[in-house]
Amino acid sequence: MVTTTPVDEALEELIFVSGFSNDVSMLLSGAATDRAHQLASMVHAKACAHGRSIGFVCRSNMFDHSAVLGLARAIIECLTMYAYLTEELDEDEWAFRYAVLRLHDTSARIKLLRAWPQTNEIDDLKAGRKDLIAEIEAHGLFGTFDDAQQKRLVSGETIFVSGMRKAAALAGWNPDVFTALYSYFSSHLHAAPMSFFRMDAHQVDYFFPNQAQRDLASMGIAVAAASLRRLSLLHLGDADYSTHPVLVAAMDKARRDDRESGVFMAQPDG
Repeated sequence: MVTTTPVDEALEELIFVSGFSNDVSMLLSGAATDRAHQLASMVHAKACAHGRSIGFVCRSNMFDHSAVLGLARAIIECLTMYAYLTEELDEDEWAFRYAVLRLHDTSARIKLLRAWPQTNEIDDLKAGRKDLIAEIEAHGLFGTFDDAQQKRLVSGETIFVSGMRKAAALAGWNPDVFTALYSYFSSHLHAAPMSFFRMDAHQVDYFFPNQAQRDLASMGIAVAAASLRRLSLLHLGDADYSTHPVLVAAMDKARRDDRESGVFMAQPDG
């Protein structure tokens, strides 16, 4: 008789969700859409890849629970970004959000290319950054923010106009659960003290993982599966999947598991 562990069970669920998510992606591939949903589709594809990567990490000859938590955090971010991109907005507000996102992207590329200042591309990016700042400052919504918020919006460091925690609520996250998981998973992703201060006391071993390591990995995998599942349900929306027999067979389980998930406080809007 084969005995399954919590890690095995969590991985089994993530495998199911990953297959479901890939089927959703294939169903919607090539569908006509606007820029916001085009970007959101890319975020969904990114999350699908992270889900597969967790499986590869867990099957390695080294048991890297921190990598699992880091990938789970990436899927949490994908769900949050997807909900943010697809929130129903008027064209004016979307244009403002899009300009802030483009400014962050441009600023990040400038930081990257500073290591190679001889490249011509950095001058074009700096000119583009200046234009984006001017576009944001000229937008009618810019004046509705206080001075500190305005500085953040044009700093190139802001992704979510009203903050990530508020964006996460769009996907139905319980705000306190979101903050707790995101913060803890981040400590492992960034090698913060919380990720290694007690390695000796907890007898962490990457070749012969103990129960604590396995429990952490199981939690990360479960959160990753819940986040990817909800993201894929959001992506599917009200699309007709009646001619896709695999999705038809999987849909009841996906929706039931989403409703019963302990990490969310509500069904997502839309």
